[in-house]
Amino acid sequence: MGKLERCPFCGKWSILAAQPLSILRAAEAAELDGEGEEMTSKESEEERLRKKLDESRFLEL
Repeated sequence: MGKLERCPFCGKWSILAAQPLSILRAAEAAELDGEGEEMTSKESEEERLRKKLDESRFLEL
C-alpha cells in the first residue's frame, strides 16, 4: 500500500510506499551524514534547492 504526496514546490504527485523502520533509520543517518558535506560546498542556497528539486522523486501524472 502507498500514500499519495504532493510536492509543495512543483505540485507533482508521488506514491510513497511504507518502509520498515530499519530502512528509515538508515536513510535518516545517511541524510545527516550528507549535511556536513553540503555545508562545506560553495553552492548558493538557490542552486542547492534547484539541484534537490531536479533529483526529487516526484513524477508528473
